[in-house]
Amino acid sequence: MPGFAGATHGSTTERGYGNNHMQARRKAFTQLPEWSYCARCGLTGRRHLIWKHAKDKLGRSALHYDHNDQRDGYLGFSDRVCNLRAGAAKGGRVVAARRASRRHPRPWRSRQW
Repeated sequence: MPGFAGATHGSTTERGYGNNHMQARRKAFTQLPEWSYCARCGLTGRRHLIWKHAKDKLGRSALHYDHNDQRDGYLGFSDRVCNLRAGAAKGGRVVAARRASRRHPRPWRSRQW
């Protein structure tokens, strides 16, 4: 995809998913109960259970070890869909704020009577 500006920029360590993240994830995963609540949805009041050994269609873990919004700690394990949805919403707010700051103060009109 030409012009794609996704999360492919920078190494995994630069993006916060390096060796330190993997070690913390492994340690937290061993302490995770078989069934638990999604950490991301627990913040919004929409609680649902996640299974420790759930896999996605490609055989990868369906759980994400979720950073907090400041990226200086972790919320806990979140469902993959919930974590990606929260990231997309946050990115959408950033893009909307950028667009709002670039708007011309007076909208252009074709006819000014």
